[in-house]
Amino acid sequence: MIYIDEIIKAKVDLAAIELGYPVYFQHGHPLEIVGKLKVMSEAKSTKGLRYPLVALFRDFNERKGFEVGIASEADLNLIIATRTEPTYDSDKRKAESFKAVLHPILEALEKQILIDGRSFLTSGTGLGYTQIDRYFWGRESIYGVDGNIFNDYIDCVEIRNLNLKFKTPNC
Repeated sequence: MIYIDEIIKAKVDLAAIELGYPVYFQHGHPLEIVGKLKVMSEAKSTKGLRYPLVALFRDFNERKGFEVGIASEADLNLIIATRTEPTYDSDKRKAESFKAVLHPILEALEKQILIDGRSFLTSGTGLGYTQIDRYFWGRESIYGVDGNIFNDYIDCVEIRNLNLKFKTPNC
């Protein structure tokens, strides 16, 4: 049996080592993750252990039994988030959040997935997904973004439909 969240967490940990700074991981329903982060923000011992964050959103479909040697194929949705200041304009957010933190984490995570021939079946030429740079992470409405989903001011890169094939583990 494979556990996708454990595999993704291991890749996040390796990306953090490559980058030389901590990158934290959560998985679950978005409201559950927000709740965990809120609890963590209230304790001095965990307040600083929230960002930068890679959050894998549940629920996701796993297709099984369609290909020999493939335990599961899944389309994953996740975010890479960092704290920001509400007063930053777009240029400041791009420099401080996206160029300095979020895009390097995404590149390191992508590299860790592509070089892992044990867990993933990839072509080695790149991963397919939809990327949305969120300069304010909020609820989408008819007039754009109208409310903060997280309790913190964050910028994030949202990754939608990251299709990964997870190899059957060798026993």
